[in-house]
Order: sequence, then structure tokens, then C-alpha cells
Amino acid sequence: SCVAASEQYWFNHYQTKDGLPSNTIYAVVQDKYNFIWVATRDGICRFDGRGFVKLGDDSPNGLTSGMTPALCMDDEGGLWFANGNGVGCYNIDTGKTQSLGGLEENDIRYICQDAAGNIWFLSSNMYRYNKASGVVSKYMAADYFAPASITADSFGTIWVSSVSGDLYRYDSRTDQFELQEQNGIKSKIGRASCRERV
Repeated sequence: SCVAASEQYWFNHYQTKDGLPSNTIYAVVQDKYNFIWVATRDGICRFDGRGFVKLGDDSPNGLTSGMTPALCMDDEGGLWFANGNGVGCYNIDTGKTQSLGGLEENDIRYICQDAAGNIWFLSSNMYRYNKASGVVSKYMAADYFAPASITADSFGTIWVSSVSGDLYRYDSRTDQFELQEQNGIKSKIGRASCRERV
């Protein structure tokens, strides 16, 4: 008989004593250089496998400081983040931080990127930022559904869950969100109310 060897996994636990700005972690992403970026209650830091380096507080409007609940790394090396000071993008190659206007809310909870390279933000409403045109589209929740979370799958398809437990898939061809049943069959199509601004 054969005895299969089980794989061993080792975990290191990092805390503020190891250089983390806070022990409260909201999001973790990895960049193209394999650095790990961590969003914490007290700002953003980078981990190189040995130690943590916190982003400076000298960014526009103190964007990189304070509680940062949302983080996303785009395909071009932009580190998107949101906190109470607004939404910004940190360029990991140049070290420059750029603020994004056009969002009417600062309580962004989730950020993700779709297959076309658009950046999506979720708060009490949903926003889509077209990097090529600079246009921000707002998807109103008032007469549609209240979003709870948003994510992109491995194909870049946007999925949104509602506070009532429904699951929606965004169709970029029709600019609509399709309500999904548990078996994956479309049950009905809802149309979002969308406003664009530059």
C-alpha cells in the first residue's frame, strides 16, 4: 500500500510589532514585481518578504493615510485604493499618487477591474471608471438594487451581490445587470440607471 505524503504549509503571523501600520487588515493584493500591498486601518503598506514599508502621507489630500477598506491592482501596475479622503491610484513604478474625482461618495467598500480595463467602485451605488476616456459612470441603486459586494472573475466579468442576497452579472454589450438564479440561468434583466460624468 502507498501512503501519500501530505503537504506542509507554514504560516507567518505579522502584526504591528513587525512593521504593519495596523493589525486590522481589509485587503491584500500582489503586484507585477511580486510585492504584497496591504490595506489597513491606518493606511497602505508594501511587504517585500522581509519587512513592511508604509506609503507616505504626502499624497494629495492625504489619500494614502487613514483607514483603507478597498484595494485593487490593475493590469497596468496602478494600485487603486479608497478611504475617507477619496479615491486614488498609486503608480508603483513612478511612486506618484493621482486622485480620482467624479465619485459622489467616499465610503467605497470594494474596487475591481473588468475585462476592458475599467475600474469599478462600490459604495451605496456603483461606479465605473473608463481609464481611456476619463468618464465615470454612476449606476444608481435607488430604483434598482442595493449592492453589497462586487468582484471580477478570471474572465474579467463583473458580478454584484445585493443586500437581499441576489446575484447579478454585468453585461457590457447592453450596459445592464442580469439577475441570476442559483442554477446560473437568467431569470430576468434589470436596467440600471446610469449617469456619466467627466
